[in-house]
Amino acid sequence: MPTRIVIDCDPGTDDAIAILLAAASDELDLAAVTVVAGNVGLDRTLPNALRVLELAGRADVPVSGGAARPLIWPVEQRALVHGVDGLGDAGIGPPAASAQTTHAADVLAALDGATLVAIGPLTNVAIALARHPGAAAGIRQLIWMGGAFAGGNVTAAAEFNCWWDPEAAARVLQAGIDLVIVPLDATRHATVTPAEIALLAPDAQAMLGHYLEVCRTRYGVDECRLHDPLAVAVLLDEAVVELVDARVEVDCTRDVSRGATLAERHGRTGPANARVAFAADTERFRSLLLSHLRQK
Repeated sequence: MPTRIVIDCDPGTDDAIAILLAAASDELDLAAVTVVAGNVGLDRTLPNALRVLELAGRADVPVSGGAARPLIWPVEQRALVHGVDGLGDAGIGPPAASAQTTHAADVLAALDGATLVAIGPLTNVAIALARHPGAAAGIRQLIWMGGAFAGGNVTAAAEFNCWWDPEAAARVLQAGIDLVIVPLDATRHATVTPAEIALLAPDAQAMLGHYLEVCRTRYGVDECRLHDPLAVAVLLDEAVVELVDARVEVDCTRDVSRGATLAERHGRTGPANARVAFAADTERFRSLLLSHLRQK
């Protein structure tokens, strides 16, 4: 039977590719998409999720909006990496469908055994756990694209999803959920070159065009780093990453290290609360992505 999943996201170009990958996978049953602010504001991430599902031919998937800001401290909205509209300014039109009126946190609190793939800040998940004491028991497994253990992409210490709302991440890490963390350490290897991008559907190519230019400018590489799709890929082929048991904690101070994730692999600070992907197989990832999203 396909694995029933819900995606919590902040689309975002790589979120969009992750949704397309999940929607194209017979191995997965995409039951719902919930949306949080992050890569761009909620006023853009919510219609972006609807747009992408329509591109995937899955307008039947319910979409619900959630948190428009972090739990505690507001942060400055940044829209450079994913373009002004969040989808690489690819000119994708407005969605035909509308979002559900149910708050994303209430959707997440009723998962009832589904796997949650969280590829944005964990604000919606933290709110679900706070509102509904039994919510954690309904999450079969949580796969989170977040954190960084060898340097961040927003600050020297912090990865974007964790930096945006470290208090939410800290609360989720303490909830006792079966947790797989897919951090920058692994997603730096989840890349596609212009050659692979050229094999994707035209809309995916258009969304990735802006992102590719950002990666060329920022990192000096001729490839896109597809962080969020790797979290979906782990469900399709766990061998695409190397998972290690670790005790993970989040720095919630307001210092320069805010949003940093710390991993203890030897049990000195307590029992493991996650399995962490510290590396990924680039060629295996590319092969998996193309096997599902190659242009027909």
